[in-house]
Amino acid sequence: MSLPAPSYADRPARPLVLLSCPAEAPEALCRSLTQALTRAATGQIVRQAPVDAPALRPGDTAVTLDVTRHGPAALSGRLDWQGTDGGGDGAVLRLDVMDAGLEAIDYDDFTRDLLRVWPALVARLHAAAP
Repeated sequence: MSLPAPSYADRPARPLVLLSCPAEAPEALCRSLTQALTRAATGQIVRQAPVDAPALRPGDTAVTLDVTRHGPAALSGRLDWQGTDGGGDGAVLRLDVMDAGLEAIDYDDFTRDLLRVWPALVARLHAAAP
C-alpha cells in the first residue's frame, strides 16, 4: 500500500500513531491492525503512513507491521515501534489455520494478540493520551 507522506501542516495537535504496513500484507490485515491500534490508542489519531513519513514529534509513535511469513493458511509477524524516546520489537506470533484459508476474523484475532503479548506498547499508547 503506497500512501503519500503527510506534511507537518497536515498534522493535528494530538499525538499520532503512524502505522506502516508492508505492501505485500493483505488489506484486511492492515485494516484490522488499524482498528486494534485505534481501540488501544485512546485520545490519539491512528493513521496508515508510508515508511518514509516525516519525523516523529514528542508523543507520536510509529508502529510497523513486520510480516515474516504469509500464505493462504499461515501468517507470522510482529510489531516494531519507534518514538522520539526509544523503540522496541515485539514478539513474533504465528497463526496457522486448518481446513480453510485465512479470513478477516483470523486477522482480527492475530492483531489483537500482537498487542496483547506486548503490554509495554499498549501502556505507551494509553500513556500518550492527552
